[in-house]
Amino acid sequence: MGNQISNHKNKGYSKPSIIFSLTAAYIPVLVYVVFVWWLDRYEREPIPLIAIAFAWGAFGSFIIAMVFELLLNEPLNLLLTLEESSSLLSFTLGPAIEETAKALLLFALFFYYSFDDVTDGIVYGAIVGFGFSASENLLSFMSSYFTMGASAWIATIILRLMVTSLAHGVFTAMVGAGLGFIKTNRIKKQRHLDTLMIPLTLLAAIMLHSLFNVGVLLTQYLNPLFILINIALVLAGVTILLLVMFIYLEAESHLIKKMLYPELVNGFIIEGEYNIIPYYLSRKKASRTISKKHGKEGKNLLDKLFYLETRLAFKKKHLTEPYSGELEDTDARIKKNKR
Repeated sequence: MGNQISNHKNKGYSKPSIIFSLTAAYIPVLVYVVFVWWLDRYEREPIPLIAIAFAWGAFGSFIIAMVFELLLNEPLNLLLTLEESSSLLSFTLGPAIEETAKALLLFALFFYYSFDDVTDGIVYGAIVGFGFSASENLLSFMSSYFTMGASAWIATIILRLMVTSLAHGVFTAMVGAGLGFIKTNRIKKQRHLDTLMIPLTLLAAIMLHSLFNVGVLLTQYLNPLFILINIALVLAGVTILLLVMFIYLEAESHLIKKMLYPELVNGFIIEGEYNIIPYYLSRKKASRTISKKHGKEGKNLLDKLFYLETRLAFKKKHLTEPYSGELEDTDARIKKNKR
């Protein structure tokens, strides 16, 4: 990112270029955000937290990374040649600064009750990464529009939205997945894994980011076909994360069924609910049926009931954790919703 910042000095931008670049930088990335949020089918994260995650990526972590890279740029230029300092920033310091800055919010969210498992970690991590990429895209889009014209601007938009934005999502989602793994296993006596998981996943994100930057350099200065390396890297990362996410979603389905079985036995929930709640497609079918019979109000009540019963299942799983005191509150809300 340091090179992009330095390239913007002493340039004046036209109003249309700023508007077009802003639109291209943020709107498509928000589609990624909605898609990732939607994937978490059983217990979607609160929209305010999703907004905070995106804002942290787009502004908080981006500004922190930009400041640190600018502060390092001048001393490095004095100690090293321009080529050496640029390489050091691109391949080591830059990725380390950016991934650490992005991960700061994930470390804070880790202690929030809504952060339950690997799925949540992937969602929050990817969205922070998407936010960061949106602001980085803005700098790149404005630069290409001003220096190389509309055709280069369009090419830059396509490449960055399809490759770089997804890459940033993958990098930070790796850290989120690591934190989610710790949260999932925190009640087990595996503290050594907890200690190792955070630095290992952060280091993996930094190394992958560094490798990605090498691919960018090779594409720019040796052969455009080297972009295929980065495309393969991103596709592999996206595929692995989606696979992990679906594995944990399936595990969540089994968890919900297991945790709610005692409630079925005790008569707290009826068999019809029990056979629907753990399965996403069954929920959607039930919601459509209720909507046809009782309208939007009936559908909203059913969706709220499913949400609260799902939340109860997760609360029961975390009975021994600090935030599990909300279990009784969830029970009361379900009873109230059924009246």
